[in-house]
Amino acid sequence: MKLLSLYIPLLPSILGLCFARAGLIVAGYGSYTRTDEGIFTDGSMLVALSFMAVIMLVIGMRKIRLKKRTTNRIMRACVALEALGVLLLPLAHIAGAFWPNVHFWLCAAVTFFASFAIFYWLRRARGCGSTTAVLYVFSALAISEVEIYVCSL
Repeated sequence: MKLLSLYIPLLPSILGLCFARAGLIVAGYGSYTRTDEGIFTDGSMLVALSFMAVIMLVIGMRKIRLKKRTTNRIMRACVALEALGVLLLPLAHIAGAFWPNVHFWLCAAVTFFASFAIFYWLRRARGCGSTTAVLYVFSALAISEVEIYVCSL
């Protein structure tokens, strides 16, 4: 029981990582049901990674140091925008507004914001021991797989 109480403080971060990953998989890859749709799955990831690379290059080249407050604001914005994108994708289908361009850019946006959210949650594990890191990452992976399975139904 004492061991469990040591890892309880990790629960919010584990769930954050879990939901960020699940949002990425559910929105971009349709809960693994549409993993080979070319431009809508891998293409949106390439677009998101391109934007992320530009942002990271600018931060690295200019040696910009982000304060903790700024990082937290970026994280909150990414989580909110990822959630909005995850909601807009099915709503566009239900409303009959499914156009390939809209679908593609929504997938790219969700991929972008989810990836930054994942970076943030993984950043929270910096400096921890190997046992904690394994518990942190693999428990988030296991929980998100259950969530993704439920979404695939």
